[in-house]
Amino acid sequence: MNYELALKLKEAGFPQTNDKDITAYWSPGGDLRISGSLIDQEEDGSLILASDCGKFDVKRPTLKELIEECANEFESLSLIIDGGIDGKEKLWWATARDMAKNQVAGETAEEAVAYLWIRLNKKG
Repeated sequence: MNYELALKLKEAGFPQTNDKDITAYWSPGGDLRISGSLIDQEEDGSLILASDCGKFDVKRPTLKELIEECANEFESLSLIIDGGIDGKEKLWWATARDMAKNQVAGETAEEAVAYLWIRLNKKG
């Protein structure tokens, strides 16, 4: 999930706090922070953790948190792979109980369920 989608979730009212031990947030500057530690990545791929992450801006929910927030409206999550020439086309589909109105796709499972949550919680 990218910052822009996480921001859409926040703007649609997705809870920004929880009582879990590990939570990921983006700072106002766009740095990804996890459980009170700033994450930075070296060129070799190793991660650097700092002791304090300061102000949180936008939560990066886990797939489990997204599904739990959909509550009884969530029906299923499916990975559809296109059997075309290379078979590399794939999309995740998240479906609500009212499938006709609420079936959305994403490139990742988290993205699909995030879009579903936004649709289910659309105001107006």
